[in-house]
Amino acid sequence: MLRSTAALAILLTCVVDHAQAHDFWIEPSQFVVTPRESVSLYLREGENLVGNSLPYVTDWFREYSRSDARGREPVTAELGDNPAVIEIRSAGTTLLGYWSTPRFVALAPAKFESYLRQEGLEHVLVQRRQLGESGKEARENFVRCAKTYLTTNGDALNTTLRAPLGFTLELMPPDNLHALAPGDRLDLRLLYRGKPLAGALVIAFRKAAPEDKVQVRSDARGGAALRLSASGIWLIKAVHMVRLENHPKADWESYWASLLFELRAR
Repeated sequence: MLRSTAALAILLTCVVDHAQAHDFWIEPSQFVVTPRESVSLYLREGENLVGNSLPYVTDWFREYSRSDARGREPVTAELGDNPAVIEIRSAGTTLLGYWSTPRFVALAPAKFESYLRQEGLEHVLVQRRQLGESGKEARENFVRCAKTYLTTNGDALNTTLRAPLGFTLELMPPDNLHALAPGDRLDLRLLYRGKPLAGALVIAFRKAAPEDKVQVRSDARGGAALRLSASGIWLIKAVHMVRLENHPKADWESYWASLLFELRAR
């Protein structure tokens, strides 16, 4: 009973923050791991890789998983746990994935317009003008599609991890993700419902210097080439938004893809 009461208190303090559409990422206690080591997983929400930590709530996600050489399985924890803890099962790469359920937010016109410009969603501004909605409150569902990569020895991604997880919006890294060095080019693919998404703004920044952002629009094949200048923890993100028809509450639905990994000095 005490645990349930504590968990409920945690959830109540997170409701307001959780209903805001900020960046979202899975932050591990370490990126370089060893088999049988325990790793804490924090679900972070904020900006510039600084933010609050959300508890483990099954109603908030469709999938929370870890994949490695032994396959894919759910990340399990007790309701309200923060962080969740996993044990590394095998050598090589471990992929953490989180695909949220839709969350609703209503934003004032100016705030909505500002974030559309920030995330490269100018096409939504055009649609809003065409629909006569520029001065109206924006009603939006948002879905988080986060991935984080851990490694034991910097090996190439195994065959299992080369396949998409099946999230609505997904950033796909190259096989040599953990072999990259500062100054190398990171070649990503952006998939929307399993198909290449062109024209999306892909942004990368380093935790130690979040103001120094690198960004590019995805090409016709969903490709995005980013040159990462320094070692450290990097977040790559992209947002896609679509119009909803005949939805009882929201007019728009956005999908927020993120990919977090550590680029190590060579």
